Amino acid sequence: MPRDASIPILINQGHRHLFGRIGSKSFNIEQFKFNSANNLLRWNHVPSAKVVEIWINLKGRLTVRAESVGLLKPIKPNSIFLCFPGNHSFTILPDSNEEQALILIQVGKDLMKDMLPEKSGNLHEIGKCVFEENPSNKFIGSSVKMNSRIRDYVSSLNHPPITAAASALWYGAKVQELLADVMFESSESELFCSRQKRITIDRVERVKRLLRKELVNPPNLLEISRLVGCSPYYLSRTFSKECGMTIPQYLREIRIDRAAELLREGVCNVTEAAFEVGYNSPSHFSQAFCQKMGVCPGMYPKAKNT
Repeated sequence: MPRDASIPILINQGHRHLFGRIGSKSFNIEQFKFNSANNLLRWNHVPSAKVVEIWINLKGRLTVRAESVGLLKPIKPNSIFLCFPGNHSFTILPDSNEEQALILIQVGKDLMKDMLPEKSGNLHEIGKCVFEENPSNKFIGSSVKMNSRIRDYVSSLNHPPITAAASALWYGAKVQELLADVMFESSESELFCSRQKRITIDRVERVKRLLRKELVNPPNLLEISRLVGCSPYYLSRTFSKECGMTIPQYLREIRIDRAAELLREGVCNVTEAAFEVGYNSPSHFSQAFCQKMGVCPGMYPKAKNT
């Protein structure tokens, strides 16, 4: 897909275009990986492009320099730099000779106007710029800490689970997902319990991802609690409250669901399916399968086809 000539240029190495093109009604996604302090990300902004930029800094310490507005801003690893550059060029500099990894998402001003609510009281100042008549003289930049949702988001960009024909639709949805996460600020009046609720939901989702990833050798409760940053007792209690089942019960559910999928597709027999999802005993697997699916695993493919 053609792109605007005005994209960040990585000197020597490490640039990959993921999807899109720069324009007022379009979006563009770029990836950068490098490890030399001599590499610079040089940005030559085209005034007519009018884009908002979201820099996701995955590894390495960086400094953003915009000489025309006297900006010199450090960007820490695992953080996000939101920027509306207007007509101003800027440079991103690695602070030291270490591995760097970044994702850049550029969203056209008019496209953002179509997606963001103009009258939202907690819209980020970057988002508010897109509704101004002539914001080109401004340079606004701010950084926020990256959460687990953004890390999962970045991982998905490199491995889209769709066909090439669906790429525009899928990447467009991912851009909207990111804007929903970073373009709204928490109100000062937000209740403590509401913030705790969001933290709890995020933690529960992380536990689910960990278990889905490690069906055969799942971490124990103590290991999981360390990974998600809370005590085993608190994690067990909040997970049960949010999901209506304990962590071991959830693990059994997703194991049986995966086993049923393998049996339905005919890629495993009963014993193979049991081992594939982490059961050491086929008899224990059969018992658990019957309790959840209402039919023994050996009869399951036939039952589904009748």
